[in-house]
Amino acid sequence: MKSGSLRWTLVALTLTACSGGARRCPTSPAPAAPALPASGSSAQRSAALAPTASAPPTPEAAPASPPVQPPWEAPVSSAASSAPPPPAQEPPPAPEASPSPAAPAPSAPELSPALTDAGGAWLPQTDERPRSDSPFVKAQAALLWQAIVEDRPALARSFFFPQAAYAKVKDIQRPERDWSHRLYAAFERDVHAFHRRLGADRARLSFLGLEVDEARAKWMKPGSEGNKLGYYRVLRSRLAYRLPDGRRAHLELTSLISWRGEWYVVHLDGFK
Repeated sequence: MKSGSLRWTLVALTLTACSGGARRCPTSPAPAAPALPASGSSAQRSAALAPTASAPPTPEAAPASPPVQPPWEAPVSSAASSAPPPPAQEPPPAPEASPSPAAPAPSAPELSPALTDAGGAWLPQTDERPRSDSPFVKAQAALLWQAIVEDRPALARSFFFPQAAYAKVKDIQRPERDWSHRLYAAFERDVHAFHRRLGADRARLSFLGLEVDEARAKWMKPGSEGNKLGYYRVLRSRLAYRLPDGRRAHLELTSLISWRGEWYVVHLDGFK
């Protein structure tokens, strides 16, 4: 059948159905039949009459899911990210290096001359002339001054003539007892007396040193003072000091005698 005849046949069938049936035909014109190809096989004409299947709508793309936060990274809030960074903390200042302590001045025992040998036996007396400016005498004089100011005679015991040396020098009975009960006991009393003599301002006094008239030092031969060994003796030496107002003053030391080239006190304030 030709295409023109087919089209009119469809129109006639439509009109017959509308006029004879109970249904009312739509007022709108029928859609135009698709044009069939003028030629071609029946398969091609059937494919042209078949309804065209519309392509399904393209699904909307799903919104992208937020990135997964790794479990080891803590979430950062917007407030925290917008907050200013905390001020950098300055490191604590390094502790100042402590100054190395000054080497202590030699104490009196370290300056003391050797009095005994390696076996502990006392060394013999010598005729060496002592000097008041020797390190030992200067250190001992300072200790004597401190003992007087602090009223502590034991501080200056090392400046008192040694007991063992006294036993060798003196030609008397029981020299060790004489040393303890007469000489050293008098030394302790004299230290206390000098302490009182300095008065209430004793702490404000300035020690100047020991003054010894070296020209008056005399070698005492054995037997001249009840002695069996000789020694040097000097009388009326001075412990010089300065008063708060600047004036000089002194304490008189009655007698110093020597042992192995060094001066020692034997009578502090008078012969007793």
